[in-house]
Amino acid sequence: MIYTGLFICPVDKLGRIILPRGFRRESMARSATLYVRANENYLILTVEQSLRDHLTSIASGDDDDAEIREIRRLAMAPVKTVHVDPQGRLKIPDFPNFKGGDTMILVGAGHDFEIWTQPDWKDRYPEMEPEP
Repeated sequence: MIYTGLFICPVDKLGRIILPRGFRRESMARSATLYVRANENYLILTVEQSLRDHLTSIASGDDDDAEIREIRRLAMAPVKTVHVDPQGRLKIPDFPNFKGGDTMILVGAGHDFEIWTQPDWKDRYPEMEPEP
């Protein structure tokens, strides 16, 4: 699946957002797991295969190689899982360097997508307006 688009998503009282239709995979009809990692001041969400591809690209090699294992630990230890319910809702996970808000911006970024706070998005990309 390729994620595209830019969307405004309100956060409900339980800290959840509803994914836009275009971000929902067919497998999410039952419930799906996404993998989340923090990067700068936004979150990156991806499906398992894309996470595997990312890990392979940064740390392929012998499983017994201490340097390769160190890279994998550093890459995977901060990753969290989130579940998308049948209605397309997901709870935004807590990360020390990511402070949520009452409105999030979802950004399609190819094989994964990003969640930004609205103020951080406007500061970084003032010319790009998300769809309501």
